[in-house]
Amino acid sequence: MNEDRLRKWVLISLAVLFAAQLYLVQELFAALFLFAATFLVLAVFAGVVYLLHEGGQRAVAWVETQSKGRFANSPRVPAFAPALSKKPSPHPHSNPAP
Repeated sequence: MNEDRLRKWVLISLAVLFAAQLYLVQELFAALFLFAATFLVLAVFAGVVYLLHEGGQRAVAWVETQSKGRFANSPRVPAFAPALSKKPSPHPHSNPAP
């Protein structure tokens, strides 16, 4: 009779330990999933910011090359530039910076 009781308690103890291990594994997988999802969201956000930055840099470079080509070939730009420097100041009593 004592052997039956002992066997019963050993099996119950093993079942409890096995269930606890499964619960621990489930918790570890859940934590791994949450961390992976968080890092994935951060990586996507960083990638979008990087792409926007690179796209902006390329757009600025493209506009710069386009504007240099247009204004360099324009006949009005060299004639218009000296007229800007000869305009009177809107503030007649101001002195130019040294």
